Amino acid sequence: MLRLVGQWGESTQGKQAHEFDGAAWQEQFAALPGNAQATLRQALAAVAAQTPSAKVDEAMLLRLAENLAIGFALERFERGEVKVNAVQQMLERMNQELGALRKILRAREEKMASSGIAVESHEDVLDRQFWAAVSESGKRAVLSSPEAWCIPPRNVQHYAEELLGRGESQAAGTILRKYAACVRHKDAEARKKASIGVAQLAGLFSKAGSQALPEGLALAGRQMTAEPEAEVQTLLGAAFVRLSQESCVHRCYPAMRQALDSLADLEAVRPSWAQGLRARIGLENRLPECIEEALAGEAMPEGLAGVLVRLPQAAGEHLAARLARAVRRSERERIVELAKEAGGSCVRHLEEVLKSDSSAKSAGVMGLLSRLDPAVLEELLPLRLRQGRRGYQDAVVRQLAIAGAPERGRLLAHAIEQFDPLVLPLALDEIGMCGDAETAPKLLQLAEGEILPESSEYVRVKAIDALGRMRAPGVASHLRKFVEARKALGWVYPEEMRTAAAQALMKLDPDWMSAFLPQSGLNSEALALAPLDAMPERDVVRHRRYRRVRLPRNVPAVVASARGKSASTISVLSLDGGLLSGDVQLAVGTEATLKINAGLRSISVQAVVRSVRSHQASFETVGMGLDDRAKLRRLLVALGG
Repeated sequence: MLRLVGQWGESTQGKQAHEFDGAAWQEQFAALPGNAQATLRQALAAVAAQTPSAKVDEAMLLRLAENLAIGFALERFERGEVKVNAVQQMLERMNQELGALRKILRAREEKMASSGIAVESHEDVLDRQFWAAVSESGKRAVLSSPEAWCIPPRNVQHYAEELLGRGESQAAGTILRKYAACVRHKDAEARKKASIGVAQLAGLFSKAGSQALPEGLALAGRQMTAEPEAEVQTLLGAAFVRLSQESCVHRCYPAMRQALDSLADLEAVRPSWAQGLRARIGLENRLPECIEEALAGEAMPEGLAGVLVRLPQAAGEHLAARLARAVRRSERERIVELAKEAGGSCVRHLEEVLKSDSSAKSAGVMGLLSRLDPAVLEELLPLRLRQGRRGYQDAVVRQLAIAGAPERGRLLAHAIEQFDPLVLPLALDEIGMCGDAETAPKLLQLAEGEILPESSEYVRVKAIDALGRMRAPGVASHLRKFVEARKALGWVYPEEMRTAAAQALMKLDPDWMSAFLPQSGLNSEALALAPLDAMPERDVVRHRRYRRVRLPRNVPAVVASARGKSASTISVLSLDGGLLSGDVQLAVGTEATLKINAGLRSISVQAVVRSVRSHQASFETVGMGLDDRAKLRRLLVALGG
């Protein structure tokens, strides 16, 4: 029947029109089965009815032939005479019969293609038209069968999108899962086509129910471990990568977990291939984004814990780094919660970093490790502090302060002998802020000079401040001697040490201190500038240790560092730091000596730069003489403190 239409088309072209044998054509037509003759007559009549006054051209004949081919294939498919894979072969054979008509149109198509107009292949046209003619039930039956791979991906995509548009996401998911199952077909050609199709359809898997993407990855992963054909391996790997990337983009954590499980299985049998796929997918690189989104949400995303467990090293290091940047207590606790969900492998990796890695990296994990396994940290901390320099020790103290472990006071007190003299004051402040009274005996020994006798008086004052903050029981009688001890021409202890002890006694034994104050010779306004207590109800990770005073006028200061001297001014000041203003050319972590203008004699302060902004730098006090501290206190009181 198609051959007859083709001969008729050829008869209308050029010299072949004179060679057309009408009698022979009629004879061949008469030889057709009765139903075929009726079909052809109906088709020709339909063409004549559509264009009663127009000349029947070759394009119209081609459409006629294609409609006949599609109708024939559809009829046999719906009667169950052929399966879907046989339909494809049938369409290919009929496409060859239509070759004569297409030769006539080839020049026109080539001209269109040269003009940049996309022209579908003839096989694609037939296939698309056939698929459009298949009923809804027929489409679903084919796509739910093991032969779904025969359907071109664009047809699968179109049908799945129709289902999604109607809100039938579960049905679309079933179709996609059945199609993905074809990657495990026994026929290599079927696996090849299915792999190509899955890669093209990857964007739909994340939209079609919760199971489509994980199951698609599981099917591809299982086949990768057993696939013998090199070409199919390449195509299957590409499909797996696309599905994995979709799981990352859409934060489908169950699918990400499945991708990691499949990679682990593949690594056991084909390690080099698995490593290459892992690098192309880049799951580890996506982890920081996932963590940030989890921290911003109200609840832990479903399935994220499983991903963290499967990436313990990356999870541990990212979470440790993120903890160091936390500014809110609620944020910090979410980070710790995520780290706990990452499991024992994460903790063991952090412990290994602490034991063997460089100083900078080991310092970065101590904060998180203090929340996950403080016992291991207590064992290793003194050794690492002894090996580390001043900057390393400073970073450790700040990490432990941010992490806020209840054991941090004990951890720092246990290693107190290992601290650099300029870092020890910061450690003592944090011990006091922690409020662990079990550390009081060691702090009292330090305040009285029984341990670290070579330490500065400033360190001893810091120890007294810490005792007052934690309201340590049983130390009031020891602190009284600092306040009331006299010698022939005055008091035994320096003014600032007496002031610190008096401030601690105001918290420990207020009745005694109030009674003794009139005869103490201490200034009540200076005593009011006392160390601040931690405020656990506030949603911050670090608490102010001393009251800040915003100065009514900027105070001149000279900053001396390894880069030389520079003039600056101070706009905010406290007993433990302040804010420099002006053309500040200092990097974070720079150690400097500040000379603060305070009358005839300047106040000398050893400090570390903590942050730098445009024309501003904050500094933290790490050391100073007690005379300078007393003078600084009086300056703050005079300026409104």
